[in-house]
Amino acid sequence: MASPTFTVAALVDELTAITCPVDRAVEVSRLAGQFGNLPPALAKVRRDALQEARDTGRKVGWLADQVRLTPGRIYQLTITRRGRKAGPAASHRANGGVQTATPPQPPKEA
Repeated sequence: MASPTFTVAALVDELTAITCPVDRAVEVSRLAGQFGNLPPALAKVRRDALQEARDTGRKVGWLADQVRLTPGRIYQLTITRRGRKAGPAASHRANGGVQTATPPQPPKEA
């Protein structure tokens, strides 16, 4: 028996029709379990749904339980989109180097 054919665009349309952002994120996570890796368009639907849920006051821990992700993963998917400043780890990756908290020492006199 042949597997049903689908397009990512059709899935995106179907998922974005779900009005509750939590239900939408749960459904995308269910699909992620089936696909393994999400196509970028579906990953965006999940990020947007999680962001919408966070914007309406849902707590990260509760969302993590609902979509079966870790709270850390929820933060990864939503923190930079909430307009918050990136933390030290993110700025380390963005700048490509390590920033130290100690001031530079003056050169030693010979």
